Amino acid sequence: MKKLLFINLIWLLSCSSGNNEQVVTPPENIIPKDKLVEMLVDVQLIEAAIKSDDTRKKDSKSYSTYYYNFLFEKYSTTKEDFIESLHYYQQNMNEFDQMYTEVIKRLSKFQSEIELE
Repeated sequence: MKKLLFINLIWLLSCSSGNNEQVVTPPENIIPKDKLVEMLVDVQLIEAAIKSDDTRKKDSKSYSTYYYNFLFEKYSTTKEDFIESLHYYQQNMNEFDQMYTEVIKRLSKFQSEIELE
């Protein structure tokens, strides 16, 4: 999953903003934008938790699998639907950029709330 997100991020950064946009049919089980934003926030928190816990680094793959399975269960979706939805939304880079801006905004708010405690 980490590789997928890394590849998506690289792809996102390397895309040009040209007018080569194609009309792409949404996948059958597309995850709505607001729900996908929530999932992406949780993905970032999962990755941070795994990376910050030195005791788990040896077993990071098994912890990663556990957390991502929990994530898909929490949002009543599948890994395949998550990946297909990401690919679909990436077809419109402006929209995808807005989604990630919201992810960053929510993570920043979460961080400031934790720092205040």
